[in-house]
Amino acid sequence: MAQSTHASSPVASCSESRSMRTLRVIAYVTTSIASITFLIVVIWATVKINQVQAAIEESPFGQLSSLLAPTAPTGPSQLEQFCFMYPNATGC
Repeated sequence: MAQSTHASSPVASCSESRSMRTLRVIAYVTTSIASITFLIVVIWATVKINQVQAAIEESPFGQLSSLLAPTAPTGPSQLEQFCFMYPNATGC
């Protein structure tokens, strides 16, 4: 077999190594920036959602929605308590 006249020169492998290293650094930096950006967007969205929820709760519409929402009875009403104490009162 005849030997190839094109031998790998150390300069070519060194330049490939530099270019691969450069690409790797660019990939790491880009990935890091994307990760940091994602975290910032998630934190910003969470803050905005909390602000909107607080604004709705403070608005008259937020109070209205809490009045319309069914709630579990917490115990006897004031009328039931009054009738328990005064069973012969009018309306009991």
